[in-house]
Amino acid sequence: MAKTKIMVVEDEAIVALDIQSKLEGKGYEVPAVVSSGEEAVQKAGETQPDMVLMDIQLEGEMDGVEAAAQIRSNFEIPVVYLTAFSDEKTLQRAKISEPFGYLLKPFEEKKLHATIEITLYKHQIEKEKAHLEAQLHQAHKMEAIGRLTAGIAFNFTNMLQGIQGNLDLALMDAPDSIKPFLDSADFDAQRAAQLVRQLMLFYQEERGEKEAVQLADLATEVIDTCRQVFARKYPRKIGIDLQCPPTLPSLQGDPSQLRQCLTGLCTHAGDAIAKLPPDDARLPRIAISVETVHFSDTARPAIATEAQGEHICIRITDNGIGMDEETQQHLFEPFSTTQDPERSTGLGLAMVYAIIREHRGWIECESQPESGSIFSVFLPVEDPEANGESVAEDKPPELVGGDDSPFSSEALRGTEKVLLIADVDRYRNILAEMLERHDYEVLVGLDVRDGLNIFQFEKETVDLVVLDLSTPGISGQDVLNQLHALAPEVRILVATGYSIDSTPWQGASAILNKPFKTRQFLRTVRSLLAG
Repeated sequence: MAKTKIMVVEDEAIVALDIQSKLEGKGYEVPAVVSSGEEAVQKAGETQPDMVLMDIQLEGEMDGVEAAAQIRSNFEIPVVYLTAFSDEKTLQRAKISEPFGYLLKPFEEKKLHATIEITLYKHQIEKEKAHLEAQLHQAHKMEAIGRLTAGIAFNFTNMLQGIQGNLDLALMDAPDSIKPFLDSADFDAQRAAQLVRQLMLFYQEERGEKEAVQLADLATEVIDTCRQVFARKYPRKIGIDLQCPPTLPSLQGDPSQLRQCLTGLCTHAGDAIAKLPPDDARLPRIAISVETVHFSDTARPAIATEAQGEHICIRITDNGIGMDEETQQHLFEPFSTTQDPERSTGLGLAMVYAIIREHRGWIECESQPESGSIFSVFLPVEDPEANGESVAEDKPPELVGGDDSPFSSEALRGTEKVLLIADVDRYRNILAEMLERHDYEVLVGLDVRDGLNIFQFEKETVDLVVLDLSTPGISGQDVLNQLHALAPEVRILVATGYSIDSTPWQGASAILNKPFKTRQFLRTVRSLLAG
C-alpha cells in the first residue's frame, strides 16, 4: 500500500526539518519541503501530494494564503495551515482559500497526526460526494435529453411516414424520367427513418425480451468479433484481453442489446487507440475485466436509487488518446461524438447509455488526455421471478416486408373490407389510397369515436382494422380493448411511431413501426387476411 504523501511548506529550515522528521516517523512520505509560495504551487503540481502543510507567513511575493488558494483551485489538494499568528485579520484572509484546518505553532505531535488523519478523511468524503453529485447531475441531464430526443423523434417519425407514403404513391405512377429522382429521395427518406428509429430507442422504457444471459460467454463473443473487425479496420494490431471468473451469476437482459453495448464500448476503445501517433511506443491494448460487486443499502451510488445487492461490473480499459473533462461531460449525449462527424451519427455511446439504463444499470468513465480511458458498467443481478411476472411477455408478431416485390404484384391485392382508423388526415389519406389502389374496400374512421361507431355497425363485415393513432393522449390500448369488446375475434393491425417493444399493445394481431414502405404495409395486411 502506497504511503500518504504530505508536502511541507515552511520558510524556517529548522522547523521544516522537525516537521518532516515527525511525519516520516508516523509513516508518511514527504515528497518535498519548500520555503516559498511560488515553489509550493510548482511542487504541488509536480509531486501531486495527498495533502499540504502550509505556513501562512512565507518568504517571497506569494504568502501561504495565496499559495493555498492556487493549490486548492488547480489541483484540488487539501491544505492545513501552520501558523504562529491567530489574529482575526489573518484568519479571515485564510478562510478565503477554504483550508481543512489550522495548527498553531508550536504544536504537539499527537495533534499533528490527528489533524492530518481528519483532513484526509474529510477530503475523501468530499471527493466521493462531489463524484456522486456529478453522477446524479449527469443522470438527470441524460433523462431530460432522452425525453426531449424521443419526443422530437416521435414527431419526425410521423412526418417521415407522410414523406415515405407519398413517395411510394408517386413512384407507382411516375414516368421513367422522374423515377431516378424519386428513388434518390426514397433512399434518403429510409436513411432518415433508420436514424429516427435509433433516436426512439434512446428513451425507451423496455426493449426486447429478457432472458438469462451468461456474460462470460457474451464477452467472449464480443472479443472474437472485435478482433476480426479491428484486423480489417486498423493498420496497427490491437490486443484484447479478457479477465473473467469461470462462474458468474446470470443477468436477466436482452442478449443482442447487451452485445451491442459491449461491442460499442470496445469499438470506442479501438478508435481511441487508433488515434495514437504512428511513432507512439506503447503497445495498443484493450483490457476487459468482469467481476461481481455488492452494494449495501447504506453504500450505493447516488445515480442508481435501486442499486442494492449484487451487481456485475464490466470494465473496459484502453491505452488510447484519452479524453478531457469537457468531452466526458457530453460523452453519452445524442450527436456528441469523438469520431469524424462525416462517418458517425453520434449515437453510438448514446445507445450504449440507453441500453445500460434500460437494464437498470449505470456507466462511469475515467479518462485523462494521453492516458487512456476506463469505462465501468454496472448491471444488477436480478431474479426473473422477483416481481412475480414472466420475463418474456407475450407480444404480437411484427410482420414486415423485406423483399422488392413490385407495387402492382397480384400477391398484394385483395377485395376484403378494411376499416381504417387514423386521427391525422394526411396519414389516413395515404393509407386509404394505398389500400384502394390494391382493390380493398376501405371504410374510414375520421377519429377514434367515428371509427368505433362505424365498427359497431359494420363489425360483421369488416375483415381487418388498421389503427394509426398519432395524437398524444389517446390511448391506443383503450381503443384495442373497445374493438375487442365489440368483436373478440377481430384482426387488428397497429401502425405506431412508438417502439414496438416499448408498448404491450395487447390484442393487436400485428404491429408496424412507422415509417414503413408501401409494400411492407400491404404485405402485412395480406398476411393477416390470409391467416
